This record gives sequence, C-alpha cells and structure tokens, in this order.
Amino acid sequence: IVNLVHSIYKSLEIDCGTRNKYELEILKTKRREFKNKIVLIIIDGAGESFYRTYQEELGLDDWYLGTIQSVYPSTTASSITSLLTGLTPAGHGIPGWHTFFNDISSIVNILPFKQRYSLKKRGLSKDIPANFILFSKEAKELTKKMLFLQPSLLSETTYSKHLSGFAARRGYNNYKEFFQIIESFITGNLSRQFAYAYLPAIDSLSHKYGQNSNPVLSEARIIGSILRKIYLLAEKNETSVIVTADHGFVPNSLSTTITTEQHPQLKKMLKLPLCGEPRTAFAYVHPKEKKNFKDYIQTYLKDKITVKSSKEMLKENWFGIGGANPEFESRLGDFVLCMNDNYSIFDILINETLPNFKGVHGGWLTEEVNVPLFLN
Repeated sequence: IVNLVHSIYKSLEIDCGTRNKYELEILKTKRREFKNKIVLIIIDGAGESFYRTYQEELGLDDWYLGTIQSVYPSTTASSITSLLTGLTPAGHGIPGWHTFFNDISSIVNILPFKQRYSLKKRGLSKDIPANFILFSKEAKELTKKMLFLQPSLLSETTYSKHLSGFAARRGYNNYKEFFQIIESFITGNLSRQFAYAYLPAIDSLSHKYGQNSNPVLSEARIIGSILRKIYLLAEKNETSVIVTADHGFVPNSLSTTITTEQHPQLKKMLKLPLCGEPRTAFAYVHPKEKKNFKDYIQTYLKDKITVKSSKEMLKENWFGIGGANPEFESRLGDFVLCMNDNYSIFDILINETLPNFKGVHGGWLTEEVNVPLFLN
C-alpha cells in the first residue's frame, strides 16, 4: 500500500527529489496507468479474505486487479498513517494504536490522540508535535491537490487535521452524502485533482460481530452497490478509482484471548503496560527481568506467542524499509509479542474493559496482511 501511494505521486507528477522508486509492481505487470484525476477509497478492514467471502455481494469483479499487502503491524493506526504520509511504519513512526512517546513519557491512543490512562475525554492537545509522525515530502505536496473525505465524526479530529495537511476536508453523515461528494469530485464540481475517501463500517462490524456475520454481509451489499455506481460514473468522466483496504481480519473468541491478569508473574516483569495491538504487542520489561520474561513466554505461552526482540525485527525490516524515524525504536519496547494462529493479548488498565472482539487484526497472517486492489 506504500508503493501504491508512491505510484499516485508519480502519476500526479509530484517529485520532491526523494526518488519514486517504490512504485507498485502490479501496475507495471498489468500495464495499468492512472488518469489525471484519481479517487482512492479505503474500506477499513476489507482484506482479501473479505473480498473472497463477499465477492458476489460486492459485484466488483470487473475492476479487480489483484492482491497487494498492507504494512506490518496490519492495523489502521499504522497503515492509514502510511497511506497519508507515504512512509512505512518505521519511517512515519506509528507502530500501533497504543504508542509510547518518550518525549512525554506517556502511552497515547494515537487516532483520538488521547493519553491511554486518562479520565478526561478530551485529546492530549490540539496539535500533534511534528516529530511524533514524519511525512514524505511528496505526501505534503499531495495534500495541496487533495479532497479529504471522512465520516463527520472523524473529519475534524486532531489526527485527521494533522494527516490531511493542506487538503480540503469534507465530512459525510451517511452513504448518500458520501456518494454525492464523490460524484461532485468526479464530475468536476470540486477543484482538487486527488480524493482520499475512508469507509470505516466493515472494520467496526467485523470487530463486534466477526467478518463472517450477517451485519457484515448487509454492509458489503450496500458498499458494493455504491462502489459500482462510482466506477460507472468514473468511466464516463476520465477518472481513476482505486479501492483497497488497510488490513484484513482473523476470527477471535474468549478462548483465544490472553490477558496479563491470567499471567501475574509476566505482568510484574513489565515496567509499562503492553503497547501496540492485540495481535502485535510491544513489551517494555524491567532490565533485570528480560531473560525471565522471554523464558516465561517460551515455557508457558510458546504455542500462542512468538517472542522476538524489537532490535531483531527492525533489522529484519518487519516495519518497512526506506529509513527509520529516529524515535521509532523507543516505541517498540524491548520485545515484540507476535501472536500465533488466532490468539490475541490484552493488558487492561483500570479505566478500560476487556473487549469481546469477534474479529481482530494487526498480526502477520496473510488474512490480516493481504488486501484486494480494484481499479478501472
């Protein structure tokens, strides 16, 4: 998905001297190019397995190009930030929902930009410090050409305003408004050259009910109908419409859910609550307990968790290539807990409750990482 964004930069002739060498290979092999006006629609949580499950309901086979990969961790906080910065997680610096920022000695829920342990509902501040999230030069230039379309509840958040840069931000309250705004963009009534549009419902429904559920089935039919109209409209108006996702899903249940409360010895070794995601967690461990921590997991949780050192994963480029945010290593802790099979892990604070998720993501399984790509 990072390569996809770099292909968009090239198509819109945005070149800031940092080399557009990360173009998407599938566009070259299938000899596909973008038109002068581009719409990028992100369906949160609608990975390749979602497309295969609801292929008939979606009705998008005419525009299906193939499979591409999300970033790792395969989660909204990391992947949407990659799409909007043009950088891998190692580059932009956001490895997950719960991120520890050394500058303020706090764990922050990055999308609402709120301290994790806080009884206040308001965000941390009105602005995100520049070093918290880094951008490619091309991404900043792209925002000057961008229409930034999100649900109204999200369009004016601190995170959205920070990531959208100079874009014209628009919020929508329902699918009718979503289509009308996209229609105005495609038919030339809105003066930007690139539109970024975000649809969150598949993700929230898949967490709550599981991806193979009736609510997700109903939503797939609605979204498929809207996207088909958009594609037909775009083909009459010299516009490229790209549809993809930020990640996929795997099923989850209480039987595959681990909590630190179930392992008090492990919890005592932590100097901070687990950060990151339920499928890829970052452990900050007391220096004298590092060997004990690793031994505990390999003794009692080996079938459920693959434990790796953060430095090892950085060297292996799990979080992407292209240069690292200088603060990134400090945001990974000492160990990365990579969950095997369908397992997830939660470290619940006193102001939190254990979610009863039927679906989770953020790990390294193909169901989480592989996402479909559609293009007219």
